[in-house]
Amino acid sequence: MGPDLIIIEDDEAFQVALERASLAAGFEPHIFANWFECEAELPNLDGRCAGALIDIVLPAGTPNGVAVGNMLHHRRPGMKLVFMTDAPELLAYVDGDLGAVTNKSVGPRALVEMLAA
Repeated sequence: MGPDLIIIEDDEAFQVALERASLAAGFEPHIFANWFECEAELPNLDGRCAGALIDIVLPAGTPNGVAVGNMLHHRRPGMKLVFMTDAPELLAYVDGDLGAVTNKSVGPRALVEMLAA
């Protein structure tokens, strides 16, 4: 299997779409609904992680996607990050130096391709 890809997305239907796009692109997707799930499994990823797709809006009571990206960046410097949202007004809250920022409307395949580029 190819390199690992972290997906942090709470919408189950979009999780499935991202999983399919990731597998088609040769990635091994690891899907989490929030930071707490990801953090628990992060030590088990063997370092072959190509990057992470992170939804900016995550469930109440969990860190938002921008905070998640910062935590991943500190734990795995150099990891490629792509932030996604359905709320375009939130795109401005992500520091472009931390990673790419886009609307989910570009589709799962395009989101995965942003990490493959």
